[in-house]
Amino acid sequence: MTAIDDFWQENLERNQSDKRYWRRRDNVLRCLKELSVGDARILNIGCGIGAASHFIEQEFHNAAPVSLDMSSNSLIVGKNYYNLRYPVMANALYLPFNNETFEIVLMMEVIEHIREQDRLLSEATRVLKKGGNLIITTSPIKSDILYSFTYWIKRKELFGFSVRRASVEHVAEQHPSELKCNLEKHGLKVRKMKYWNGLHLISIPPLMKIPLLSSLIVGVDDKLGVLNRLCTDIVCVAQKGLYK
Repeated sequence: MTAIDDFWQENLERNQSDKRYWRRRDNVLRCLKELSVGDARILNIGCGIGAASHFIEQEFHNAAPVSLDMSSNSLIVGKNYYNLRYPVMANALYLPFNNETFEIVLMMEVIEHIREQDRLLSEATRVLKKGGNLIITTSPIKSDILYSFTYWIKRKELFGFSVRRASVEHVAEQHPSELKCNLEKHGLKVRKMKYWNGLHLISIPPLMKIPLLSSLIVGVDDKLGVLNRLCTDIVCVAQKGLYK
């Protein structure tokens, strides 16, 4: 295998074993169910190898997400492994689509990696139909002391926490209130902002490998979403066209 092959094989294996990724995916699928996806046109920006697109197709049989990423290697792996139906290689800041093309635009762990926030949200909003929804997942920055302490523990990878290499590439983390303001500035109204990962245990692989314990952790974590100051992840749904 080449170095590139080794890298993407590692990426696939990590996606399959990363419980935090699975929780993120589950939260997005719940949001899509609430939106009654049907045969809605969906754009998955920054899709990586396209795992989310694959699971959306499995869950919603009439859905056919367009999977967009800058990396040709990502899309090739996604095509081979997940049989992506509509892979598109393009820059999220210059989307190759007409205005108001999609009912749903999805950005999972994308927004924190791009400095040009205004351009990114302008493009996502441009291709979104009026009344359509933008779904964002991200790990926001907060000022809360407990949050900051647990965040430091994760960055240092203490007590068995495992942090993805991508976390060091976050260049535009923002507080949830800042994200809300940015979305409103682009004509989007936040319909839902769900917080999760309040126990901070999903990132500890040894714990999540124990079936009964991992189920308990996930169950309790679902109940702790109301304690937003404890949570390190959010999923946000914002709708276009309700107001300016």
